[in-house]
Amino acid sequence: MGADLITAVAVWPQGKELDWDAGRKVIETITTEEIPDHVIETIYSDGEEGSPEELAEVRLSLLAYLNDTEATITGNYRNTAIYRLLGHNVLILGDMSWGDSPEGMDELTGILDTEKVARAIGFNLDAYT
Repeated sequence: MGADLITAVAVWPQGKELDWDAGRKVIETITTEEIPDHVIETIYSDGEEGSPEELAEVRLSLLAYLNDTEATITGNYRNTAIYRLLGHNVLILGDMSWGDSPEGMDELTGILDTEKVARAIGFNLDAYT
């Protein structure tokens, strides 16, 4: 068994500040229909599907994901780099994995996969296509 290199990429327009508070406001009102099933399943595996408890736990976890992603982007972590490319900031988060995801990976992908939150923050999801 060996290590694998795992990366995630986030893109936003150069010169634009990410609006973390807008993302927080979206999380306060987001519904389970607006959150991908795989994100919900990663966060919530016990209890009744579609219950108020499920939504509350998912919202709380998304908020923690957002806070961790903000710290990853605004901090100076050894496993992240931000490049300026073609008018965009490109965050590359990557590290070696021995079975677990690298620090910050699950949080970043959870936010990027929840489109309504990612767009509110200011990530350019269209840059991936």
